[in-house]
Amino acid sequence: MRGLTTHPARTFGLALGAGRLWRPLLVGVVMACYGCGGPAQSKTPPSATLLLDAQEAIRQGDDAKALELLNASIESQPTVWNLMERARLNARLGNDEAAKADCQQMLQVEPTTPDAAWIEAELKKPVGKRFEGKFASPPSHREAM
Repeated sequence: MRGLTTHPARTFGLALGAGRLWRPLLVGVVMACYGCGGPAQSKTPPSATLLLDAQEAIRQGDDAKALELLNASIESQPTVWNLMERARLNARLGNDEAAKADCQQMLQVEPTTPDAAWIEAELKKPVGKRFEGKFASPPSHREAM
């Protein structure tokens, strides 16, 4: 009966080859994965951080600070999101020409975005009536019906 029982460590070692060969393999795997998912890979781009800060400034009612942060975000890297947010802010403030220019730039970044047409449609309304009711959020944020 003594020969029928095998120690688990011995089985593990045999499964990976001779006793000393599995250790370098294991060390290699650990070294290859060292740093996986570390700070360098999960770092948020500056444009996204600036956009989030701008959205917070809008929530707090500080439109001047929000516009400054959105300008910096777009300067860092223009995206549909930061351009849309600036266009919406400009439209809300009555800066229609700036909002239209942002819509055009949005279409250069992403030609199929429905959000540019949404903002341009809102620009046809009086300033105080924009982005209300079912048109408060962009088409890209609405659920499919």
